[in-house]
Amino acid sequence: MKLVGEIGASNIKVTVFESKRSKEEITFVLEHDEIMDKKKSFFEVLAVKGIDPDNITAVSFVLPFGPEKSKNPEPMKENIIDKLESLSDIYPSYIPFAVKLLRRLFKENTKIPVSLFFDTSFFLSLPLEEVFYAIPLSSSEKSKLRKFGYHGIYHSYAACLFGKNKKVISLVLDKKTTVCGIKNNKPLTVSLGGTPLEGIMSLTSCGDLDPGAVFYIMKKAGYSIYKMDEVLKKQSGFFGVTGYDMSMKDLAGIYGKDEKVKLAFDIYRNQILKYIGGSLAVLSGIDTIVISGSELYSLEGLVYDILKQMNFLGIHLKESPWKKNTLLQKISLPGSKVKVFVNYKNIADIVYSEMILADC
Repeated sequence: MKLVGEIGASNIKVTVFESKRSKEEITFVLEHDEIMDKKKSFFEVLAVKGIDPDNITAVSFVLPFGPEKSKNPEPMKENIIDKLESLSDIYPSYIPFAVKLLRRLFKENTKIPVSLFFDTSFFLSLPLEEVFYAIPLSSSEKSKLRKFGYHGIYHSYAACLFGKNKKVISLVLDKKTTVCGIKNNKPLTVSLGGTPLEGIMSLTSCGDLDPGAVFYIMKKAGYSIYKMDEVLKKQSGFFGVTGYDMSMKDLAGIYGKDEKVKLAFDIYRNQILKYIGGSLAVLSGIDTIVISGSELYSLEGLVYDILKQMNFLGIHLKESPWKKNTLLQKISLPGSKVKVFVNYKNIADIVYSEMILADC
């Protein structure tokens, strides 16, 4: 039995894989109070969920951010946890909880191998012109602000599917939406990676925004820096444009029936197209497009529209809805100049595949 835990800001999504042949058998979420229960160890908490610790052969944790120069996977060691803790001021919403969990597990566990997968590791080779922002370098160095990348596990998987000497654009539709341009299995550009506000809008965050607009709003509305931070992270995006606190699936369900929802999706689609276009220019061409992420099912119609808008590249598609009988589905027709795939594997599936390879 192998476990994959996706660490969030205050909980862990745990996926249990029973055997090499099986897809995930059980998925559940452990909340902060359950995990940090001083009366029970982490594995005793799992036992309450019906998972026998004696049957666990390996555990992998997925973290959205990781220390610089960390590769995937990294065995859980004290020095790695120390390096992770040093990022607390950059990612205060995620790192403290992750560090607390890993330190506790490091003390409790003596026999089960634990490995760490970081969503930022794929971007270690990101070109410097993509890493740095056009602000004083002294400010970047003092604040440690740089582009770390995001969704690296998804983007790395997309790159590895097609080998070297290929130009791949990977689009991930998840809680955040990211676009990554990849050449020879190395990322050359990515839409998000400095702060969670960068890039494409999400359900509640704004995405790319003129910095001058921030100061203007603060002045006109009398917002403090903390209030402005809350507005951009939690009151913008789809929620800000529509006023609806709804899931992406529910919003997609009323597209075309509500003008504000239509406007929000039009902004969203336009942002995605811009980043795909930017990646296309940086790569100087394209061989393959791969679309992944938890919102792929909900946004299939939008994906189809985006790809149809790119038919000037010689893209020819199968009609939507697409078959879902395999986790990787080719949706481009034989005569298409660009191959297009939808990847229905989730993060846990991808990490589990890596764990199986490690056993070989």
